[in-house]
Amino acid sequence: MCIRDSNITPIFNVNFLTSILFTIILGFIYYVHKKFNSILTDKNKSYFSIVNVVIPLLFVVSIYFTFSNEINCYFSQKFASSLLKEKSVDGYFTSNYNYDINNEKTIWNFCYTMLFLSIISFVNLKKIKSSKLGILNILLNAFISLIFLIGGLFALSELRDTYITQSLSKFYNRDLFNILIRYVSYLFFGILMYSNFVYSKSEIIKRNLTVVFDIFLITSLLWIMSSELLNIFDLMKVTGSYKLWLSILWGIFSLTLIGVGIIQKKKHIRVMAISIFIITLLKLFLYDIIDLSTIAKTIAFISLGVLLLIISFLYNKYKEILFNDKI
Repeated sequence: MCIRDSNITPIFNVNFLTSILFTIILGFIYYVHKKFNSILTDKNKSYFSIVNVVIPLLFVVSIYFTFSNEINCYFSQKFASSLLKEKSVDGYFTSNYNYDINNEKTIWNFCYTMLFLSIISFVNLKKIKSSKLGILNILLNAFISLIFLIGGLFALSELRDTYITQSLSKFYNRDLFNILIRYVSYLFFGILMYSNFVYSKSEIIKRNLTVVFDIFLITSLLWIMSSELLNIFDLMKVTGSYKLWLSILWGIFSLTLIGVGIIQKKKHIRVMAISIFIITLLKLFLYDIIDLSTIAKTIAFISLGVLLLIISFLYNKYKEILFNDKI
C-alpha cells in the first residue's frame, strides 16, 4: 500500500524490499518442498499435494503485485504532488490536479500486466508445459485484452484530448508523449496477442483454439483500427465525417478478410468478413446517412458498392475452392 502524502523512492523503499523478501521466502519454501517431496509417504503426499498449486500461485501473484504496487505508488505520489491552488478574484481558492497522471497510471498498469502475462505464457510454453496453467493463462490474457480495449483505449483518448485542447497547459506539460504512449501500449498488446497465438498452435492445450483465436484477433484488430481512425481524425481536427470513414474502413477490412479467408481456406474468417460487411451496410443505411450530405452519401454508396462487387467477383472466381474446403 502506498500513502499519497509520503515521499517514497521507487524500488528503494521498505515496501518493495519486504515484498521481494516475501517472494524469495515463497520460492525457497517451494524449492524445499520439491527437493524433499520424494521422501514423503503416500499419506503425507496427499496432504502436501496442494502445496504444488498454492505456493507457485502465491509466488507468481506476489511477484506481480510487488512491481504493480511500485507503479501505483509512483503515480499516486506524482498525482498528489501535482496539486495547485489558485486564488480567484472573489478570494476563494480553486484546486487543480494533473489528471493525465491517472490516465498514465492506467496505461502503464495495462502495459505491465500484459507484459507479465506474456512472460508467464512463454515460460509455460517453453519450460512448465502445464495444460491447466495454459488454460488459465489464455483466459487471463483474453480478459486483460478485453479490458484494455475498453478501459485502456478510453484512457488513451483522454490523454489525446488534453494534448489537443492543451487544457491547464500553463501548469502541466501536455506534450507529444500523450500520443506516443498509445503506440507503446499497442506493442505490449501485440506481444500478449502473439502469446495467445502460440498457445492456439501449441500441443499443451489439448483442444483446437484456432477458430476462437482468429475471431478474437479479428475483433481486436477492427476495434483498434476504428479507435486509431478516430484518433487521427481528432489530431487532424476533422469533424463530422468520421461515421462515413468508419463505414469505409469496415468495408475495406471485410474485403481484406475475404482475401485472407480464401488464401488460408478458413470458412470462419469469411463468415466473419460477411458479417462485418452486413453490419457496415446496416450502419450506413440506419445511422450514417442521417447527417451526411449528398456528396458524402454518394461517396459512401459508391465505395461500398465497389467493395461488394469485388467480394462477389472473388466468391464467383474461387467458388469451387470455397465450397469444398473445411474449417
